[in-house]
Amino acid sequence: MKSAIRSNDPILFIEHATMYQVRGEVPEGEYTIPIGKSKVQRAGKDVTIVTYCKGLELSMKAADELSKQGIEVEVVDLRTLRPLDMEPVIESFKKTNRAVVVEEGWKSYGVGSEIVGRIYEEPSITSTRPSSAWRKKKSRSLQSHARTSRAPQVADITAAVKEVLK
Repeated sequence: MKSAIRSNDPILFIEHATMYQVRGEVPEGEYTIPIGKSKVQRAGKDVTIVTYCKGLELSMKAADELSKQGIEVEVVDLRTLRPLDMEPVIESFKKTNRAVVVEEGWKSYGVGSEIVGRIYEEPSITSTRPSSAWRKKKSRSLQSHARTSRAPQVADITAAVKEVLK
């Protein structure tokens, strides 16, 4: 949030409500996150998980579970969506040749679709097109006309990783 406040550009800062209950370590002293810079939060060699916000917490838990099974997952945290820093995503994909995109958006026209599209279109990996990409699908209740969903869970992420490794 400090980076957003200090920026001279207009910023829309959105927090996931369920993240308020998450406890963790906070760095001491001055700490900011650069706007527009994705970060590899966990190194791995078998598959790349691309995520942000709540998906990061779940993806890190899934990566821990999968490492116990001998599957080393690289987790890339987008941190900001615009500008969208794809360099760590592309570099990770070049290493693993597999991607799982974890997000809560709609299948069409969302962040996940954009990420998969950019991986596919990346000229430096034309010889190794994405073997698979997965996102948890949203559903819509036609009776209530309300947007309802079951957000991705750790079990969904581990299952998706195993699927793309087949």
